[in-house]
Amino acid sequence: MATYKQIACLIGREKNSRLVGKILANASYYGHYPCHRVVNFQGRLVPGWFEQKELLEKEGITFKDNHHVDLKKHQWKIKSNIDEIHQILDFYIQNYFNHI
Repeated sequence: MATYKQIACLIGREKNSRLVGKILANASYYGHYPCHRVVNFQGRLVPGWFEQKELLEKEGITFKDNHHVDLKKHQWKIKSNIDEIHQILDFYIQNYFNHI
């Protein structure tokens, strides 16, 4: 599980959490990605996206309540290849702005 802010920080856009959310909302245009694993800083699920909770439950994610993931238990600790993550997210950002 990651937060929009974590992803924004990874790409050097610490103040653009909402932009990350908009890009992920349109990610299905570019392929199949695990966008259901991204939540807000409180662990809140996307309002109106009922499948998100089902997908997370199938992966063994636990919840504090009906609408919040237990981030203390499941939040992603960034230990991956940061350069690869930057390339992937930059691709999404560029393609997002090309479709506006």
